Amino acid sequence: MKKSMIAAVSVICMGAMTAQAKDTSYTLTYDDAELATQQGVAAVHERIEMVAKSYCPDYSKVLNLSSVRSCVKEVTDDLVAKVGHPQLTQFHTGEAPVRIAASARDVNDRS
Repeated sequence: MKKSMIAAVSVICMGAMTAQAKDTSYTLTYDDAELATQQGVAAVHERIEMVAKSYCPDYSKVLNLSSVRSCVKEVTDDLVAKVGHPQLTQFHTGEAPVRIAASARDVNDRS
């Protein structure tokens, strides 16, 4: 099932001596089936980053690289949270996926 996510966000971009507010929305489209594999999770995350980079102003407009990076991080964090998929969150935060495996002995041993 294809989903589109539209999120509204308010981001403050600091220029050299002025602050300008940017109130707008951004859209992410993904398919639930993509999140079933590690490659799909990586592909969705890459699209999230592309959405964030296209949403945020580029350096030439604000002349403040830390503001651009902060904006990209904020939008990326927001979209990952809104998708709300555990493997996507783990991929985004750099955590190793949790795998639970039981041996046959663990399952069959009732003593």
